[in-house]
Amino acid sequence: LLRNIRLALEPGEVVAVSGPPGCGKSSLLGLVLGTRKPIAGGVFLDGHATAHWDREDLARHVGYLPQDPALTEGTVAEAIARLSPQPDTAAVLRAARLAGAERMVAGLPDGFATRLGGTLRLSMGQRQRIALARAVYGRPRLV
Repeated sequence: LLRNIRLALEPGEVVAVSGPPGCGKSSLLGLVLGTRKPIAGGVFLDGHATAHWDREDLARHVGYLPQDPALTEGTVAEAIARLSPQPDTAAVLRAARLAGAERMVAGLPDGFATRLGGTLRLSMGQRQRIALARAVYGRPRLV
């Protein structure tokens, strides 16, 4: 699907990829995330091919927000902290603030300690805000 693509981003730059279904947007994202390997050429983050990175290490450097985010069971803080068993409270609050989720989370029954799943039903917008906070948690190099 993709041929002769060259894209270089500097810190702080923003790019949007759009197009009709089947044009290669998801394939491009898979290459950037390292879940797909290019047939030729490469995808690099800070000079290193993403396809060769350890998955957990790459996940610390790349924040990803899917269209329909899945939030696993656990607390809101754990979900934002990418399921870290000991979430960094200051980093969780910083990510929630950056994602515009801080007030919404504060309004949940137990705030950041609210357990996801069970009888708690979040709206799509609430799920997306929490997932956006998860994507920016830890100050990734690429979101």
